[in-house]
Amino acid sequence: MEERYSRQIPIMGKEGIEKLKNSKVFVGRCGGVGGTVVNYLIRAGVGNLICAHGGKIVPEYLNRMQLAYETDVGKSCIDAFRDKTDKINSQAKIHYIDNHITDIDNIEELLSDVDLVVDAHPLFEERYKLNDLALKLDKPMVSGAMYGDEGYVFTVLPHKTACLRCLYPKKPDFWTNIKVFPALGMGPGIIGCSMAREAIELLLKGTSQLSGKTLHFDLADMDFSVLNMPRKECNH
Repeated sequence: MEERYSRQIPIMGKEGIEKLKNSKVFVGRCGGVGGTVVNYLIRAGVGNLICAHGGKIVPEYLNRMQLAYETDVGKSCIDAFRDKTDKINSQAKIHYIDNHITDIDNIEELLSDVDLVVDAHPLFEERYKLNDLALKLDKPMVSGAMYGDEGYVFTVLPHKTACLRCLYPKKPDFWTNIKVFPALGMGPGIIGCSMAREAIELLLKGTSQLSGKTLHFDLADMDFSVLNMPRKECNH
């Protein structure tokens, strides 16, 4: 097993590998963004995950979801994802939930036992719910989203840094449903990779480069910026 992680040991040491192995992460949605996060977290050796994603694989998922193949069309998302993650790292313990967080009755109980929350949701109803629960349960959260060639990632340290409601006090008017935004696979991939790196940093150190900041990028211009994200009085 040490050979598997030999390229990481110079970065985080053997103690870091062990810490990741014993960590537990919740990932909300495992599509283009979240599936990338899951892929790289288990490749890095994160030992325990809870992954929530409902529905079935449809053809339009194939342009961006790392964990979905042509042969998966028609299958439940979690069955398709499980088939891939079992082959990536059979040692990772992943509990899949065939539902989105807005429809999970015991979501608070599930989150109470994790070290970190990952918000990869496309809908603001889901994102607000996970944001509020992370703050209530004092769980650090990495959040990311995209629209066309643009994307952003930020990290929330509860009651210390800005949260989703500071950035978006209310849902943007244009964000009407899950099919409203255009997507190329590269955007979600970059977001998911950035979120996975943030997650690892948080699990190892308890803080990260994007705590209280936002990474924003526009692939059309190849413009990447890190912006301060001020905390506002949002009752959270």
